[in-house]
Amino acid sequence: MKIVSIQRLTFEPKEVADLKVENDQIVAGRVGNSLNEGDIKGFELIKHLNEPIDAISIGSLDAITLVHTFVRGAENVYEVGEQLSKENTEAHNAAIVASKINSIDGVELIVCGDVEQDTGRSLFAGLLASKLGWDLFTNIIKVDKQDSSLVITQETEAGLQNFELMGPAIICPDESCSEGDDPSDAYDLIEKLEKKESVKVKVDNKVDSSREKLSLEEPKGSESQAVVSLDGTAVKNVLDLIKNYSN
Repeated sequence: MKIVSIQRLTFEPKEVADLKVENDQIVAGRVGNSLNEGDIKGFELIKHLNEPIDAISIGSLDAITLVHTFVRGAENVYEVGEQLSKENTEAHNAAIVASKINSIDGVELIVCGDVEQDTGRSLFAGLLASKLGWDLFTNIIKVDKQDSSLVITQETEAGLQNFELMGPAIICPDESCSEGDDPSDAYDLIEKLEKKESVKVKVDNKVDSSREKLSLEEPKGSESQAVVSLDGTAVKNVLDLIKNYSN
């Protein structure tokens, strides 16, 4: 079984208050980047399975993040395209990642965070599952081997429930999952892996021309509308619409 872990560099959450918007574009200034916390938790969720893990990064990773990805346990790191995930639409990211996954033999499981750390939206995982035609499971707190299959444990409002994966799937860790040990503390592994290189994957980075208008301000609430009374004609029209469905 081959497992793929998605790695996305996003704005450092502790510094997002310093972001600005100019001409509908986010201006980062000195705000740094960090890996999506959900992606880190996803890697930690499956590393104990002792199955080969490849990592796919949207855009190029800096040297430190790259070696940390190898330290976490990635056999190969594929850097897909040149633009970071935050520079593309979620649909574009899903398309280029799905294309790369289809080129890797034996992939049966993908792990990634279900929230876009820099937008707070939860679109990428669902779009990727749709592109691949795979099942999607969120809020996963545990993954175990059972004979030749995997069993996942999902946190729900009603409690825990288990699923046996019968085919390829995308799983997203629950936010309560651990990020594991800090890879920067693994000095020996860093020294051993610091010269290991990623695989660059060229893609068409043309992003959808349609863009949302960006704002860091709280949106205004909708204004209340005037109440329109129902006259006899309006009531008759409603009755005509529903009478065919009455007993």
